[in-house]
Amino acid sequence: MAKIYLVGIGGISMSGIAKYELSRGNQIFGSDIAENSETKTLQSMGATIFLDQKKENVENCLPLDLLIYSSAITPESPGFVEVKVAQTKGIKVIKRSEYFKVLTREFPTIAISGMHGKTTTTAMIGYILKNMGENPLVFVGAETDCFTYSNVEVPEGKPKYLVIEACEYDSSFLDFSYTGAIILNIEKEHLDYFKGGLPEIIKTFNDFANIGGDQGFIVALDESIVRQALSGVNKEIIYFSERELNNEKIELSIIGRHNQLNALAALKVIGRLDLDMDKAREILKEFPGTKRRLELRGKFKEIPVFDDYAHHPTEIKASVDALRSAYPDKNIFLIFQPHQYSRTTLLFDQFVEALTKVDKLCLVEVYGVAGREKVVNPKSSLDLFESLKEKVNEIFYVKDYNEAEQIAVQNADENDLIVVMGAGPIDQLATNLIKKKI
Repeated sequence: MAKIYLVGIGGISMSGIAKYELSRGNQIFGSDIAENSETKTLQSMGATIFLDQKKENVENCLPLDLLIYSSAITPESPGFVEVKVAQTKGIKVIKRSEYFKVLTREFPTIAISGMHGKTTTTAMIGYILKNMGENPLVFVGAETDCFTYSNVEVPEGKPKYLVIEACEYDSSFLDFSYTGAIILNIEKEHLDYFKGGLPEIIKTFNDFANIGGDQGFIVALDESIVRQALSGVNKEIIYFSERELNNEKIELSIIGRHNQLNALAALKVIGRLDLDMDKAREILKEFPGTKRRLELRGKFKEIPVFDDYAHHPTEIKASVDALRSAYPDKNIFLIFQPHQYSRTTLLFDQFVEALTKVDKLCLVEVYGVAGREKVVNPKSSLDLFESLKEKVNEIFYVKDYNEAEQIAVQNADENDLIVVMGAGPIDQLATNLIKKKI
């Protein structure tokens, strides 16, 4: 039995590692700055959780065999003190991507990359393989109703496949090995890390595509930037495109053309693995989606309340388009909290354009991320408000979730859909609204 400590254990990816290691009989310790559903679940599974981050936490758990920390932990982050004390104590210290580096070499791996859609597509592939009896080990970046431990599927016996998200942030996916990979899309994102902008991003995806030389395969979006990233890549490339959806609609229980495209990519992988495509399509009809991806949480009065993780302009547009198509007679009342001052600043004009697509808009002040906010002259939600106040019919600016809740209560009506959107803990606002009795 190994003793493992995870810094940032409440994060969705880190909690997945903790659950998997607990299922293997290992002893798990970890810290985070606040309690959430993942820390509660881990405690119920037997993990020891510290809801603060200080060197004494690690010292009190000695001896330890391994400390893992996430990409969110930087020298400026509160949790870095725990990384430092482990290093001084001679404990083996690795990043999350280095943990997956080992795992992706242990099992045949399907790695899903791209700026948008990774979580849904990973869950789709894992769901199909599980229901086909293909014994996958799956790590997905959201809570789901699909898998053994919500964000992790742990099969009985040895996994036949590992299905995993391959995140480009801090180039962590370059640590992975894979039998097959997906590149769903490529565009400007994480510009706090990719200082060289799109050319640097394209080069990083090219490095990812070249992992393993000519071995394995890549399912890739047939689009100019993706093709540029695949220039000089010698392995088998299978393209998919939105044009294919014009000839064939994939039946799903979740809405949105973007999800049709995600499903198409998933089916391309299933076909490449020589599995039964007709059966895969039938399984996809029952795919329940993942939490916080245009999730219909319930109703406030008789008004539907959706919870959505979108935090990039492209994702906002995709979600709004999906809702317009599914509910053409409803107004969209969006309560949006931008994630990171750096992203808000560097993609400001794109956010303004995307947010003009809604009927009512409540902007909550930006959710800042400790250790990752090094932008000069940062833009805020108030700046977005000033740029949008003549472009949206009804618009509000608030500083916190309590104020946002009051705005929703006072201004939403039976013609609306309420969409609570953002990558921070704004989902608690959706929870509060559907519990509210008026």
